[in-house]
Amino acid sequence: MTSGNIEREEDEKGEQQTTGVESKKPQEESRFLSF
Repeated sequence: MTSGNIEREEDEKGEQQTTGVESKKPQEESRFLSF
């Protein structure tokens, strides 16, 4: 169970990193995300 939780935490961190990269992209793409 604990190992599964750790994997989930790592996945969440990975998602946060991807979102950070997306935030650096132009505002136009952010508008598409809003849709």
